[in-house]
Amino acid sequence: MITTEEIKAILGRIAEDKETPSDLKQLKKAISSNEKMEFQLGETIVNVGKGQGIHIGNQVIQQFDLDTIREILKEKKASQTTRMGFILIVMVLLLGMIYIVYMDQIKEHDQLNPQPSINQTQPKIPKYPNEFPENATLLVTKLNNARLQGEEGDRQTGSFYSYNVWLEDVSLESPHDSTENNRHVQQYTIIGKWSSKVYKEINTFGLRVDTPWGSNKTPYGNFTVKFEMINERVTNIQLDVARHDDSANNYAAEKAKQLIQSKISEVLQVF
Repeated sequence: MITTEEIKAILGRIAEDKETPSDLKQLKKAISSNEKMEFQLGETIVNVGKGQGIHIGNQVIQQFDLDTIREILKEKKASQTTRMGFILIVMVLLLGMIYIVYMDQIKEHDQLNPQPSINQTQPKIPKYPNEFPENATLLVTKLNNARLQGEEGDRQTGSFYSYNVWLEDVSLESPHDSTENNRHVQQYTIIGKWSSKVYKEINTFGLRVDTPWGSNKTPYGNFTVKFEMINERVTNIQLDVARHDDSANNYAAEKAKQLIQSKISEVLQVF
Protein backbone atom coordinates (compact mmCIF):
# COMPACT_ATOMS: atom_id res chain seq x y z
CA MET A 1 0.00 0.00 0.00
CA ILE A 2 1.32 3.44 -0.93
CA THR A 3 2.02 5.85 1.93
CA THR A 4 1.25 9.54 2.27
CA GLU A 5 4.96 10.35 2.10
CA GLU A 6 5.20 8.57 -1.24
CA ILE A 7 2.15 10.47 -2.55
CA LYS A 8 3.76 13.75 -1.40
CA ALA A 9 6.94 12.87 -3.26
CA ILE A 10 5.00 12.00 -6.43
CA LEU A 11 3.06 15.29 -6.35
CA GLY A 12 6.31 17.15 -5.81
CA ARG A 13 7.83 15.56 -8.89
CA ILE A 14 4.70 16.34 -10.93
CA ALA A 15 4.97 20.03 -9.93
CA GLU A 16 8.55 20.00 -11.23
CA ASP A 17 7.76 18.03 -14.43
CA LYS A 18 9.89 15.14 -13.23
CA GLU A 19 7.27 12.42 -12.72
CA THR A 20 7.80 8.88 -14.00
CA PRO A 21 5.30 6.40 -15.51
CA SER A 22 5.50 4.50 -12.23
CA ASP A 23 4.55 7.68 -10.33
CA LEU A 24 1.44 8.16 -12.48
CA LYS A 25 0.44 4.53 -12.06
CA GLN A 26 0.68 4.72 -8.27
CA LEU A 27 -1.19 8.04 -8.11
CA LYS A 28 -4.06 6.69 -10.25
CA LYS A 29 -4.27 3.66 -7.99
CA ALA A 30 -4.37 5.83 -4.85
CA ILE A 31 -7.12 8.06 -6.30
CA SER A 32 -9.34 5.11 -7.20
CA SER A 33 -8.72 3.19 -3.98
CA ASN A 34 -11.14 2.92 -1.09
CA GLU A 35 -8.52 4.27 1.32
CA LYS A 36 -8.68 8.01 1.95
CA MET A 37 -5.44 9.82 2.64
CA GLU A 38 -5.29 13.38 3.94
CA PHE A 39 -2.06 15.29 4.39
CA GLN A 40 -0.52 18.74 4.13
CA LEU A 41 1.63 19.67 1.15
CA GLY A 42 3.38 22.91 2.07
CA GLU A 43 0.47 25.06 3.27
CA THR A 44 -2.14 23.17 1.23
CA ILE A 45 -4.40 20.35 2.49
CA VAL A 46 -4.60 17.43 0.04
CA ASN A 47 -7.17 14.58 0.06
CA VAL A 48 -6.69 11.50 -2.10
CA GLY A 49 -8.81 8.37 -2.48
CA LYS A 50 -12.18 6.85 -1.66
CA GLY A 51 -13.08 7.11 -5.35
CA GLN A 52 -13.58 10.87 -4.97
CA GLY A 53 -10.62 11.96 -7.04
CA ILE A 54 -8.02 14.30 -5.58
CA HIS A 55 -8.71 17.48 -3.59
CA ILE A 56 -5.91 20.08 -3.61
CA GLY A 57 -6.92 22.89 -1.31
CA ASN A 58 -10.42 23.95 -2.40
CA GLN A 59 -10.03 22.54 -5.90
CA VAL A 60 -11.35 19.09 -6.83
CA ILE A 61 -10.21 16.91 -9.75
CA GLN A 62 -12.71 14.05 -10.13
CA GLN A 63 -10.93 12.28 -12.97
CA PHE A 64 -7.24 11.71 -13.30
CA ASP A 65 -6.14 14.76 -15.30
CA LEU A 66 -2.37 15.11 -15.15
CA ASP A 67 -2.22 18.57 -16.75
CA THR A 68 -4.81 20.00 -14.35
CA ILE A 69 -3.07 18.47 -11.33
CA ARG A 70 0.27 19.87 -12.48
CA GLU A 71 -1.16 23.35 -13.08
CA ILE A 72 -2.81 23.52 -9.65
CA LEU A 73 0.34 22.30 -7.89
CA LYS A 74 2.47 24.91 -9.65
CA GLU A 75 0.02 27.69 -8.76
CA LYS A 76 0.05 26.68 -5.09
CA LYS A 77 3.84 26.52 -5.03
CA ALA A 78 4.18 29.96 -6.68
CA SER A 79 1.67 31.48 -4.24
CA GLN A 80 3.52 30.09 -1.23
CA THR A 81 6.87 31.33 -2.58
CA THR A 82 5.46 34.85 -3.06
CA ARG A 83 4.01 34.85 0.46
CA MET A 84 7.31 33.69 1.98
CA GLY A 85 9.14 36.41 0.07
CA PHE A 86 6.79 39.05 1.47
CA ILE A 87 7.24 37.72 5.01
CA LEU A 88 11.03 37.81 4.58
CA ILE A 89 10.92 41.45 3.41
CA VAL A 90 8.80 42.43 6.43
CA MET A 91 11.23 40.66 8.79
CA VAL A 92 14.22 42.44 7.25
CA LEU A 93 12.49 45.82 7.64
CA LEU A 94 11.63 45.10 11.28
CA LEU A 95 15.20 44.03 12.05
CA GLY A 96 16.46 47.21 10.40
CA MET A 97 14.20 49.34 12.59
CA ILE A 98 15.31 47.47 15.74
CA TYR A 99 18.97 47.98 14.78
CA ILE A 100 18.47 51.73 14.27
CA VAL A 101 16.78 52.07 17.69
CA TYR A 102 19.53 49.98 19.28
CA MET A 103 22.34 52.09 17.76
CA ASP A 104 20.64 55.30 18.92
CA GLN A 105 20.42 53.95 22.47
CA ILE A 106 24.05 52.78 22.43
CA LYS A 107 25.16 56.22 21.23
CA GLU A 108 23.12 57.94 23.94
CA HIS A 109 24.49 55.58 26.61
CA ASP A 110 28.11 56.13 25.53
CA GLN A 111 27.59 59.90 25.58
CA LEU A 112 26.23 59.73 29.13
CA ASN A 113 28.91 57.24 30.28
CA PRO A 114 32.17 58.10 28.47
CA GLN A 115 35.11 55.72 28.91
CA PRO A 116 38.33 57.11 30.39
CA SER A 117 40.65 58.61 27.80
CA ILE A 118 43.43 56.16 26.89
CA ASN A 119 45.78 59.04 26.03
CA GLN A 120 45.51 60.87 29.33
CA THR A 121 48.94 62.22 30.29
CA GLN A 122 50.39 61.66 33.74
CA PRO A 123 50.20 64.65 36.05
CA LYS A 124 53.46 65.92 37.44
CA ILE A 125 53.80 65.10 41.12
CA PRO A 126 54.55 67.88 43.59
CA LYS A 127 57.64 67.64 45.75
CA TYR A 128 57.40 64.85 48.25
CA PRO A 129 59.84 63.93 51.04
CA ASN A 130 62.18 61.29 49.66
CA GLU A 131 61.61 57.86 51.10
CA PHE A 132 61.72 56.14 47.74
CA PRO A 133 65.02 54.23 48.07
CA GLU A 134 63.75 52.59 51.26
CA ASN A 135 60.33 51.88 49.71
CA ALA A 136 61.56 50.62 46.33
CA THR A 137 61.56 46.97 47.37
CA LEU A 138 58.12 47.34 48.94
CA LEU A 139 56.74 48.92 45.75
CA VAL A 140 58.17 46.17 43.54
CA THR A 141 56.65 43.58 45.88
CA LYS A 142 53.24 45.27 45.77
CA LEU A 143 53.30 45.52 41.98
CA ASN A 144 54.43 41.94 41.45
CA ASN A 145 51.37 39.69 41.07
CA ALA A 146 48.98 42.57 41.83
CA ARG A 147 45.52 41.99 40.36
CA LEU A 148 42.46 44.07 39.47
CA GLN A 149 39.19 42.47 38.43
CA GLY A 150 35.55 43.46 38.21
CA GLU A 151 32.58 44.33 36.02
CA GLU A 152 31.10 47.59 34.75
CA GLY A 153 28.53 48.83 32.27
CA ASP A 154 24.90 48.11 31.46
CA ARG A 155 23.44 44.68 30.76
CA GLN A 156 20.05 46.10 29.77
CA THR A 157 20.80 48.55 26.96
CA GLY A 158 24.43 49.44 26.34
CA SER A 159 27.93 48.01 26.71
CA PHE A 160 28.88 45.67 29.54
CA TYR A 161 32.49 44.81 30.46
CA SER A 162 34.27 42.33 32.71
CA TYR A 163 38.02 42.45 33.33
CA ASN A 164 40.80 40.59 35.11
CA VAL A 165 44.21 42.30 34.93
CA TRP A 166 47.42 41.26 36.69
CA LEU A 167 51.12 42.25 36.84
CA GLU A 168 54.18 40.00 36.78
CA ASP A 169 57.98 39.93 36.31
CA VAL A 170 58.33 43.30 38.05
CA SER A 171 61.89 44.45 38.79
CA LEU A 172 63.89 47.56 39.70
CA GLU A 173 66.66 48.63 37.35
CA SER A 174 69.91 50.18 38.57
CA PRO A 175 69.39 53.87 39.44
CA HIS A 176 71.03 56.69 37.52
CA ASP A 177 72.61 59.50 39.56
CA SER A 178 73.90 62.87 38.41
CA THR A 179 74.78 66.22 39.98
CA GLU A 180 74.64 69.61 38.27
CA ASN A 181 74.21 73.16 39.51
CA ASN A 182 74.08 71.92 43.09
CA ARG A 183 71.17 69.63 42.20
CA HIS A 184 71.41 65.93 42.94
CA VAL A 185 69.24 64.14 40.36
CA GLN A 186 68.32 60.48 40.82
CA GLN A 187 66.32 58.42 38.34
CA TYR A 188 64.78 55.04 39.15
CA THR A 189 63.01 52.75 36.70
CA ILE A 190 60.66 49.87 37.46
CA ILE A 191 59.76 47.52 34.61
CA GLY A 192 57.26 44.68 34.37
CA LYS A 193 54.60 42.93 32.35
CA TRP A 194 50.83 43.13 32.44
CA SER A 195 48.36 40.47 31.29
CA SER A 196 44.59 40.35 31.18
CA LYS A 197 41.34 38.68 30.26
CA VAL A 198 38.64 41.07 29.12
CA TYR A 199 35.11 40.63 27.82
CA LYS A 200 32.63 43.02 26.23
CA GLU A 201 29.01 42.52 25.27
CA ILE A 202 26.48 44.84 23.68
CA ASN A 203 22.89 44.63 24.92
CA THR A 204 19.55 45.97 23.83
CA PHE A 205 16.26 45.55 25.68
CA GLY A 206 17.97 43.12 28.05
CA LEU A 207 19.21 40.87 25.23
CA ARG A 208 22.86 40.32 24.31
CA VAL A 209 23.24 41.14 20.60
CA ASP A 210 27.02 41.10 20.15
CA THR A 211 30.32 40.12 21.81
CA PRO A 212 32.84 42.10 19.74
CA TRP A 213 35.87 40.78 21.65
CA GLY A 214 34.79 37.13 21.63
CA SER A 215 34.68 35.08 24.81
CA ASN A 216 38.36 34.96 25.82
CA LYS A 217 40.30 38.07 24.75
CA THR A 218 43.72 38.15 26.46
CA PRO A 219 45.58 41.42 25.78
CA TYR A 220 49.03 41.82 27.33
CA GLY A 221 52.07 44.11 27.25
CA ASN A 222 54.91 45.72 29.19
CA PHE A 223 54.95 48.69 31.52
CA THR A 224 57.56 51.13 32.78
CA VAL A 225 57.47 53.46 35.79
CA LYS A 226 60.14 56.17 35.93
CA PHE A 227 60.76 58.16 39.09
CA GLU A 228 62.80 61.34 39.11
CA MET A 229 64.13 62.78 42.36
CA ILE A 230 65.88 66.10 42.83
CA ASN A 231 67.72 66.72 46.09
CA GLU A 232 66.04 63.68 47.60
CA ARG A 233 62.49 64.69 46.70
CA VAL A 234 60.23 62.88 44.23
CA THR A 235 59.46 65.50 41.58
CA ASN A 236 58.06 63.46 38.71
CA ILE A 237 56.57 60.03 38.04
CA GLN A 238 56.04 58.85 34.47
CA LEU A 239 53.98 55.73 33.85
CA ASP A 240 53.94 54.11 30.42
CA VAL A 241 51.70 51.09 29.74
CA ALA A 242 52.44 49.58 26.33
CA ARG A 243 49.40 48.76 24.24
CA HIS A 244 48.24 47.91 20.73
CA ASP A 245 45.79 50.06 18.83
CA ASP A 246 42.61 48.05 19.23
CA SER A 247 39.68 48.56 21.56
CA ALA A 248 40.15 45.43 23.69
CA ASN A 249 43.88 46.10 24.21
CA ASN A 250 43.30 49.78 25.00
CA TYR A 251 40.59 48.90 27.51
CA ALA A 252 42.79 46.30 29.25
CA ALA A 253 45.82 48.64 29.24
CA GLU A 254 43.76 51.36 30.90
CA LYS A 255 42.80 48.92 33.67
CA ALA A 256 46.48 47.92 34.07
CA LYS A 257 47.33 51.61 34.38
CA GLN A 258 44.72 52.07 37.14
CA LEU A 259 46.14 49.05 38.98
CA ILE A 260 49.74 50.34 38.84
CA GLN A 261 48.70 53.83 39.96
CA SER A 262 46.84 52.41 42.95
CA LYS A 263 49.91 50.45 44.11
CA ILE A 264 52.20 53.47 43.73
CA SER A 265 49.72 55.51 45.80
CA GLU A 266 49.81 52.92 48.59
CA VAL A 267 53.59 53.32 48.90
CA LEU A 268 54.25 56.96 47.98
CA GLN A 269 50.83 58.51 48.72
CA VAL A 270 50.60 60.09 45.27
CA PHE A 271 48.14 60.02 42.34
